[in-house]
Amino acid sequence: MTGPGVEEARTAGLYVSDTAARLSTAVVVAVCVAYAAVNLAGAFSTFDRGDAALCAGCAVGILVLQLSCFSRLGARPSLAVRLVALATMTGLVSLPSAWLGEAYLGFGGFLAGSLLLALPVPVGVPAYLVVVVLAGVVQRRLEGLEPDSLYSVFYAVSATGLTGLVIFALTRLAGFVRQLHDARDELSRLAVAQERLRFARDAHDLLGLSLSAVTVKAEVVDRLVDTDPAAAHAELRELLAVSRRALGEVRMVAAGAAELSLPEELRSARSVLDAAGIDLSVLGVDVELPDEVAALFATMLREAVTNVLRHAKAGACHVAIVRRDEGARLVVTNDGAGGVPDDRAGGAGVANLHRRFAERGGGVSAERDGDEFTLTGRLPV
Repeated sequence: MTGPGVEEARTAGLYVSDTAARLSTAVVVAVCVAYAAVNLAGAFSTFDRGDAALCAGCAVGILVLQLSCFSRLGARPSLAVRLVALATMTGLVSLPSAWLGEAYLGFGGFLAGSLLLALPVPVGVPAYLVVVVLAGVVQRRLEGLEPDSLYSVFYAVSATGLTGLVIFALTRLAGFVRQLHDARDELSRLAVAQERLRFARDAHDLLGLSLSAVTVKAEVVDRLVDTDPAAAHAELRELLAVSRRALGEVRMVAAGAAELSLPEELRSARSVLDAAGIDLSVLGVDVELPDEVAALFATMLREAVTNVLRHAKAGACHVAIVRRDEGARLVVTNDGAGGVPDDRAGGAGVANLHRRFAERGGGVSAERDGDEFTLTGRLPV
């Protein structure tokens, strides 16, 4: 998750998600406006200009309430605001029919859908059904008992119910799209943060020993360059090898393939500790371990040797690799820890080891006993 390509892909993904969220919102607005326009067209074709203007004013008010309160995405208005808006919309829906003295229930669907959106399900669903039924009752009373009234009642009920369901469904769908967009945005940020953490952790675990080794080798060269040029040249060759390996490790970290070799780390540890004047003894070098276990032990060994070089005035270091039926252990012990303030048990390196080993079902413990410091890693096999 690093580099320009990943960042461009992340940006493209967020752009697509944001476009979908905007499109879903536009669909809700377009549908509401279209329903209002259809009903207003019927009003202007049926009533005179004054009555049609009344219907238009009510339609504008209903549309504003619908889009600003009930079909609004994002922060939801408080219950008190929603109840006031519902009461206002009820008045605007009822006013044309009451004023005209004849059926005009084209906006009842907005009220039905808003009830589903504004109220909890146990209250909203019964309220929705009441509005749908009332649409048919009012239509029947205003139309009278003429033969065509049953068709008009059926049309009023179905139109009110379907309009309410469409507005409710589209608003909820747009809300889900917006939530999905926000969730994807948050997951992208978390993924980038996690990758940055991984990069920092791998850089710390992999490069700590290499940079310490460069420092130790350079100090040795500085001491030998005047007294033993041949030995100084040999150390310079090793310094060059360590630098090249550090460069390769940087590339491994960037590629996300930071897997170490335990035998290679043992050879590197011996070379670096010898250069620093620290005796290294290894027990269990021939123990066979699964690749994942060996790679984690290699990471732990590198961290332990780095700490020996940085934090201890050690004269000897002991490494033991033990395998039993239930699991395997790597134990690294060094002296020279008594006179140096030791914060390794809570440092970033050991904390990284705790996380790595815990992910594999194992654990890491750090103990100091007088002059000795012991780092132990346990993994199931």
